[in-house]
Amino acid sequence: MLEDRARDLDLTVDLRQSNHEGHLVDWMHEAQARGAKAVLLNAGAFTHTSIALYDCIKSIRTPVIEVHLSNPHAREEFRHLSYVGRAAKGTIAGFGAQSYLLALEAAARL
Repeated sequence: MLEDRARDLDLTVDLRQSNHEGHLVDWMHEAQARGAKAVLLNAGAFTHTSIALYDCIKSIRTPVIEVHLSNPHAREEFRHLSYVGRAAKGTIAGFGAQSYLLALEAAARL
């Protein structure tokens, strides 16, 4: 579904998943080095805890779009703080899997 929409937008996507914060940091630096148009990032629980992701996003030129399936502001209080969101170009949240498609469309317009 995401790959199909990317093709429609004349974009190529590189889908990755990791439970390791350092991998996410390395991949964002790699995205910049490769000239990526944007990074769509669902950092899961790292969203609320990771100064490393915040610092990385602030240090790269590649725009980062924060993505969440659910709306963190409709969840527990501790999820209302997003270090990723404070550094990201924008945030799309609460639309389930559609959040990724909306983020991809936003990236295409950057």
